[in-house]
Amino acid sequence: MRLNQIRKKDPRVAIAKTDVGIKKALREALNNIGGLSKFVKKGETVFVKPNLTGDRSPSTAAVTNPEVTKALIELIYEQDPKEVFLGDSPSWGFDAEKTYDVTGTRLVAQETGCTLVNLDKGEAADCPIPGAMRLKKAKIAKQVLECDKIINVPVMKTHMQCFISAGLKNMKGVLPLRWKVVLHHLKGIDGYSGLEAGVGDLHRLISPDLTVVDGTLAMEGRGPFDGDPVKMDIIIAGENEVLVDVVCAKVMGFDPESIPTITLCAKIDGISLADLVSKGVPIEEVKKNLKPCPTSVDAGESIRVIT
Repeated sequence: MRLNQIRKKDPRVAIAKTDVGIKKALREALNNIGGLSKFVKKGETVFVKPNLTGDRSPSTAAVTNPEVTKALIELIYEQDPKEVFLGDSPSWGFDAEKTYDVTGTRLVAQETGCTLVNLDKGEAADCPIPGAMRLKKAKIAKQVLECDKIINVPVMKTHMQCFISAGLKNMKGVLPLRWKVVLHHLKGIDGYSGLEAGVGDLHRLISPDLTVVDGTLAMEGRGPFDGDPVKMDIIIAGENEVLVDVVCAKVMGFDPESIPTITLCAKIDGISLADLVSKGVPIEEVKKNLKPCPTSVDAGESIRVIT
């Protein structure tokens, strides 16, 4: 099972512009961190996990751009894997099959020949989480755990509870059905919200082998569902998902030191945010100061707010 073994990961995180084409940008970013052959070997099974949070069009920036997913899978097939799986578990209340249709994910599977998997319908394994702050155990989709490699493919978004949603937050999709809801109902601890602690606990349990961020569009404002898309035209890639989120935060115009999921997971891994080695296009060259998710309550005359 692909459980997180806290180990030293490559601190390099690369940025590439997609004005050369998405596939070329992906290859460029990956080459700057050692090449895809470093992460995927011949004969391995690979699980590709995009952000398919619900049945939203990719044009909203709420879900991973299927063009990014498709190009990445085509590059993975160049490594001669045994099989490539593609899938996610959407947010509670969304149907995975409909989500696959609306987001273009089913078409990606058809065009690449990979195996599309509904994580809400397969078996799940009971996994205890030693040292957890709040989430002492979780059910993880077996299809993910049984693959040799996991590649996380989030999209950059602001988030109403976690400031940003990128690599760390996207791994919540390995939790099927109501287990995602559990994270949102955990009690806060040690200055962290329950969700932030839950993201940290999940990180203790499972970690991707590679994170490739879809930065073709980002979301600002009322993320992760109802914000506004912002054209970014970049790809971000790295082995260390904490440092990938550091780069995402900086590119979005936020201080990574102020984002609890980043600082907590760095502490869990025993790393410093200063360990980051930025490669490719400089962060300052692509940085945009995105609007954060508003924290004030917007209420009309006939609405009474109870806090």
